[in-house]
Amino acid sequence: MSALILRLAGPLQSWGERSAFAPVRDTAPFPTRSALTGMFAAAEGISRDDTGALERFRPLRFTIRIDRPGTPLIDYHTAGGGRPTSRTAATSGGSNKGAAVITRRHYLADAVFVVAVSGPEPTIDRLARALRRPCWAPYLGRRSCVPDEPLLLHARAADPEAELLTRVPLSRTPSRPTPIPPPPSPSRSSTNTRPPTGSPAPRPTPSASTTSRSASPPGPRLRLAHPAPHHRTAPRRPRRPPAHPAPPTDRLRPGSRMTDHPLLARIRLNPHSRDVQRDLRDATEMHRTAMRLVPDHLGQSARHQAGLLYRVDESDTASTLLVQARHLDLTRLRDGYGHGEVKSLAPMFQALREGVTVRYRIVVNPSKRELLPKSAGSKRGRIIPLAGADADQWWTRRAADAGLHLNTLIPTPLQPVRPHGKDASSMRHSLLRYDGTATITDPTALTHALTTGIGRAKPYGAGLLSLAPATTR
Repeated sequence: MSALILRLAGPLQSWGERSAFAPVRDTAPFPTRSALTGMFAAAEGISRDDTGALERFRPLRFTIRIDRPGTPLIDYHTAGGGRPTSRTAATSGGSNKGAAVITRRHYLADAVFVVAVSGPEPTIDRLARALRRPCWAPYLGRRSCVPDEPLLLHARAADPEAELLTRVPLSRTPSRPTPIPPPPSPSRSSTNTRPPTGSPAPRPTPSASTTSRSASPPGPRLRLAHPAPHHRTAPRRPRRPPAHPAPPTDRLRPGSRMTDHPLLARIRLNPHSRDVQRDLRDATEMHRTAMRLVPDHLGQSARHQAGLLYRVDESDTASTLLVQARHLDLTRLRDGYGHGEVKSLAPMFQALREGVTVRYRIVVNPSKRELLPKSAGSKRGRIIPLAGADADQWWTRRAADAGLHLNTLIPTPLQPVRPHGKDASSMRHSLLRYDGTATITDPTALTHALTTGIGRAKPYGAGLLSLAPATTR
């Protein structure tokens, strides 16, 4: 067995997984096996029709180190608009579509991956020669994504994983902008994986973790090797004495917290709990669970009085409940519901400055009220859910009102929710999650939006805006 080392870097990359000929062309967060196989076939001059020649790539194994994950970008792409039918985009049947083809194409900007390709020695030697003098130009997922040089780092490596972990240096990363404390950051550790500006790039150590993930079949599994992080522990600020008198003991339970600024609870849900399973199925029950964390006897507008907003972030491995309110008491959670922690958002509000770039995440209910003719009198029109470009425009307007100028936005449709119970209405709430980067334009308006939420359906997990630092590329 032998191996070669590749460096995949460029202004844009796009490694599609599930979006062939779909309106949304997605991208995986790392190079896929099928895309790398296509790159090798292009370098060797193998035709698309020659599927038998691809069999020599079946034994190859790929180990990928993510030096820079890149910034997600989305391109609103149109083709064939404003032309006669005969000149619009062609179909697979030989005819024409007759209208503009609209797609949203996702990219990774300024990402860097280092790939070790191991396999039989004759195959590796042939690949190395082809990559030095390719028959057709290689590209990073799409033809418009041109790779930087050098593409081929090493043509022969005896131990590819050791090369990635101990010998191949990490790519340099520009320094961060003025930091803003990250309330929704996926990791609460104080580590920093990027070296400071002007310092040499740290060398990866053998303690780097390796995770496995299946890639496009057929063939071996695609394994990701992440470099060891560069640790930097921030000094801990001394706690200030409370500026207000302590609340009565009958309203503040042990383990609870109350401050002038909103608190954020991050609860990792126990998937084996029946209460968790019920709440994930029923948004009304999830709302009741979130309301258990705030004081009782707040009146009819209890959620508004408590300033409660919540959201459920689900991934392939875990579900996390985020709850924001002026007062939170995690001791009121049911036994076995999950593990959580509470922190104050005061540092985040104090760090909001005009011109600071941030990453954001929010689940919203894009909708508008139907306009009725004047003859309808005082009657109000029904609520109409928005989707596609209309929903994107809705979020762009709401973000501007909230003091954010959107740089990028990535929409992710979620399962709609419907209230349950004998007194619940039959209205269904369509939910859409937006991720991206934005620049702060009005800190005062942003503070209000962070505190009160954005849009409708707040009792059903919408409206909570989360911010985190963004990296300038």
